[in-house]
Amino acid sequence: ALSHKIKSGKIEAVDEEKNHRHYILLQEFIEQNGFEQYELSNYCKSKKYAKHNTAYWQGKPYLGIGPSAHSYNGSSRLWNVNNNIKYIKAIKSGENYFAVEELSEIDRYHEYLITALRTKWGIDFKKIDAFSEKISTHFYNQIKQLNFPGINLHKLGLSVDSAHLFQSDEVVRELMIGWNANLAL
Repeated sequence: ALSHKIKSGKIEAVDEEKNHRHYILLQEFIEQNGFEQYELSNYCKSKKYAKHNTAYWQGKPYLGIGPSAHSYNGSSRLWNVNNNIKYIKAIKSGENYFAVEELSEIDRYHEYLITALRTKWGIDFKKIDAFSEKISTHFYNQIKQLNFPGINLHKLGLSVDSAHLFQSDEVVRELMIGWNANLAL
């Protein structure tokens, strides 16, 4: 919907430079007021991280109960019917009240990149090593070529510092498989 409104001229596209300036102002404000940024758009004091969303970013399984609820078990995603009446009727009649999406290994790898690099914890090399050899080899080859400010590469993993977390999607794009024809496995 946003893309359509921008293309049709109903709203203006975001000015990236202005957006970045606002982000830097926010970073200064949170630091001056004792907040910690632990995810691109989440802050806390005294390490009181949101348990619910932190589980998403760390790829932990979760169970959703009720209409429209989503669940994840590490290899598939499930979402319930989003209509209360249809949801209850399906349960009573023993019909499926949910849809399932099986995630390929590449899907799981991409999701891990997207969620982990949004956080202060970043990517854990042990989790990368748990993927197939093709995927882990691709990852390690790609990080050798990364040329972005704010990348912290250390013995246990890779993260993006808070001043540059705003650009984490660009780093993710470089690490993804199949982003361009040369990277397809």
